[in-house]
Amino acid sequence: MTTDEAIWQSAQNLLRSSENLDKLCEAFSVIECDEKKLVIEHSDEGSQDSGWIYPVWEAYYKVRQAPNGKKKDVGWITLAIQLTCDVGVEGDWQHGKRAKVLAAYAPSRDFEDAWGFDSEGPNSSGYIEECVTDEYRWLHSDEVSWLFAVPLDALISTDDVEKYITTPMRRLVEGENPVEVLGAIREKLCLPPRP
Repeated sequence: MTTDEAIWQSAQNLLRSSENLDKLCEAFSVIECDEKKLVIEHSDEGSQDSGWIYPVWEAYYKVRQAPNGKKKDVGWITLAIQLTCDVGVEGDWQHGKRAKVLAAYAPSRDFEDAWGFDSEGPNSSGYIEECVTDEYRWLHSDEVSWLFAVPLDALISTDDVEKYITTPMRRLVEGENPVEVLGAIREKLCLPPRP
């Protein structure tokens, strides 16, 4: 296949995929909630409206909690669709060359602390700068921000988004044990590489 044929085929594949990717993005709205002690709402911060040309598309959600009845901003959820990534040299990761959703949380009121993704992280080796991994997640060096990943092909319906992203994310944000929450969906995760 010549270079121009490969480019043409890639563009055709992206065009065919865009309808399903649009549906997935619409399904992300199920993460929003307005409950007594937890509010998660979509934010236009960092929004991209450039179609599916970029390798990573992100949506940001402001998290507000009301432990004493008064809601206050406590963090940011980033849901990112990583269609492709850079090839890494750090090692071999079985999920490295899969399209995936990155579900991240940063417990900071400042949007500048929200997770931002590109094709560099995680790369095909599962490496993300300034992160270490546990069994299920990448943990930022700030020791409070984290993310988990779900392969795109596990998210074929809104129910799947609810089961594998929304429910675990809400439970983790509310402080539940990550081993219990993510252990329950282990078979549907892109588990991070272990050292």
